[in-house]
Amino acid sequence: MSYDHKASDQAEVSRIKAGSGIVMDGRVGGTLAITRAFGDHSLKKEGVIANPYIKKHVLKISDKFLIIASDGVWDGLED
Repeated sequence: MSYDHKASDQAEVSRIKAGSGIVMDGRVGGTLAITRAFGDHSLKKEGVIANPYIKKHVLKISDKFLIIASDGVWDGLED
């Protein structure tokens, strides 16, 4: 259900570079490891956007869990 918008993802790197931003050491502007964020206003000029990844899924009887967590949780756990 999720998609990680990290500065190591090639599609996100391409999007950042197309908007005149830079990615250094897997970080936008050399500082932020993610490419989409609600805060970090100083990196908007580098291509950081707040548009989330959205996927629609109709719940089925077999669906048991939905875990909603920030990117920090997923840095320590896998999807």
